[in-house]
Amino acid sequence: MNLTRPDETHGVSITVRFLPTRTPAAIEETMRTVLLSSVSIVKIPPPSALVVGIDSQAIEIELSFRVSGFSLAGAAKSEIFDLIYRHAKATGLKMAGPRDVAIPYPEAAVDGLPAKHPGTAWRLLESISLFTTLTDDEKDALASSMTRRTYQKNSIIASQGSKLSSLMIMRTSVAVVEHT
Repeated sequence: MNLTRPDETHGVSITVRFLPTRTPAAIEETMRTVLLSSVSIVKIPPPSALVVGIDSQAIEIELSFRVSGFSLAGAAKSEIFDLIYRHAKATGLKMAGPRDVAIPYPEAAVDGLPAKHPGTAWRLLESISLFTTLTDDEKDALASSMTRRTYQKNSIIASQGSKLSSLMIMRTSVAVVEHT
């Protein structure tokens, strides 16, 4: 007599490759959002998105998930591929070519940014998802009006009650808000 019941869920893995225009962590986070957006996969055990490879041509992410039965794997993969496409497009991620084919992407430059936009302001705008929907012309206009400032530790950036006339973006470090 068999007193155990086998798990009827079926595991599925998909590996996708993206041009290295964003950090691996940012791409991984976008792919986690893809998995959380799916209605075809089971949520327990939780699906995963992991960086499994990186080189000058691509960042590889493996998406692993389970479906409630073997017959549902194809439909779930189709849904995941559609979500990958939509989320990649919305966040500005670009798919890379196959692993065995080295295809240089023409806009490649330092940090994966277009060669015509090598400045720090552009790199900062490209790294913040809030600005991904802007066109290149809009990013050019915004980048040209940005001013870089460096503050020493324990410096006061803005006093309580003061009104700032512009948006401040911190590239690195930590700021503390104190109310007196």
